[in-house]
Parts: sequence; structure tokens; C-alpha cells
Amino acid sequence: RADIASRICDIIAERKLSQATAADLLGVDQPKISALVRGRLDGFSSDRLFRFLTALDRDVEIVIKPKKQEADRGRVRVVVA
Repeated sequence: RADIASRICDIIAERKLSQATAADLLGVDQPKISALVRGRLDGFSSDRLFRFLTALDRDVEIVIKPKKQEADRGRVRVVVA
């Protein structure tokens, strides 16, 4: 979740959106954006963060594939295209 939240914050900064404007766009109040920017992710599910990304005109793709043979277990990573 932290990687996804970080990308959302990057997009908000790239667009030079105020927290109030970002909040309106994402359908939350400004204190929620403040919490997001400060890394306080309680109340932000992965699904909610994905909805924020789509509201910010980003496509979200989830790819499920077999783990690499040399890995002990599967992993999750965020890739920015």
C-alpha cells in the first residue's frame, strides 16, 4: 500500500494540485489527503487506493503469474510505466 500511496502523492504533486483540489477529485475530504501525504494509511485499503489512481486518470493492471523458481515465495511489487 505504501508504494501505491507514494505514487498517488507523486501524481498529485506532478499536477500541482492542492490538497483541497485533490480531495474533491478523489471524493474525500482534505484531511484524508493530508493523512495520505504523511504516510498515515489507516483507512486506505488497496482497493480504495486503486480507485484514487483511476480517478487520477491512471490504468491499474494486476498481473498474477508463477513465482520465479529461485525465489522462496511469491512477491508483490508496484511497477510504474
